[in-house]
Order: sequence, then C-alpha cells, then structure tokens
Amino acid sequence: MDAVAARFRASDGDLRATAHALFEHPLAWRPEHAAKFKRPEELLLSAHRMLKLPFGEAQLQAGAQAVQAMGQSLGRAPSPQGWPDRSEDWLSPDALFKRVQWAERFAASHADKADARLLAQLAMGEDLSQSTQQQIERAESGAQALALWLASPEFQRR
Repeated sequence: MDAVAARFRASDGDLRATAHALFEHPLAWRPEHAAKFKRPEELLLSAHRMLKLPFGEAQLQAGAQAVQAMGQSLGRAPSPQGWPDRSEDWLSPDALFKRVQWAERFAASHADKADARLLAQLAMGEDLSQSTQQQIERAESGAQALALWLASPEFQRR
C-alpha cells in the first residue's frame, strides 16, 4: 500500500487524507477480499444504527447482556490488541445459533420501528443476495422479516 503511505507523507500525517487514500485504493474493493464477520458488539451497534434506536441506560444494560451471550465480554478483551478480528474467531455453530436467537429477540422488540424489507434493499442495494431478499419478502410478519435480515449473511458481515 505504497499509495497510502505516500499520501500520509505528502499530507504531513493528515489522517483524513490517509483514510481517503485507503478507501479510494482499488485493492480495498476487490471481490476476492471477503467481508469479515462482525463482532457481537458491532452487530448490536449496527442494528441500533440501522433502526435509529437510542442508547439509554436500559438499552446499554440489555445490549451488554446480549453481547456477552454472543461471546464477547465488554471491557474484557482477551489481549492488549483487543478482540480478534478474524471471521473464524466469531464463526462457530454455537455462535451462529446465539446470533439467530439475538436477532429473533431484537426483532420481536423492535419490529414496529421500520420495514425490514425496505431497509435490507436500501442498505445493500445490488449486494443483497437474491436468496436473502426472497426470504425477507416471504416472512410472515414484520418481526420475522427483521429477524431474517439481522441474521442474514449480508448483515452479519462488515
């Protein structure tokens, strides 16, 4: 990534310019670089952002419990480097099951906040797979549609 390093030096360390160089670089968007699996806290935060839900004291406590149930104890990273960033560290049968359970509970509580069918299409555009789109469209209720969207491969990845 010589182009990113060159932009860093040319801008006297301007992080905004460096970030632009990184995100504009063609290597950052190559399809063979698979998206990573979200850590539990990222999953929860992205769901709250998507639905524009506030984070009050009650939501923080419930969120911390949900994240912990999915295998990430907040404030207790396993090493000084923080939480693992590899998909393999968050992708196991038990972890997936817990994520689906979380998606069902979260959707049951917040199904009235938005139309998941529309949100999925707006969020992903062309990157929403035909399979995921069909499953969400065939949902029996708004809560089920939201749970399917939250549990979908597209939403689970960053």
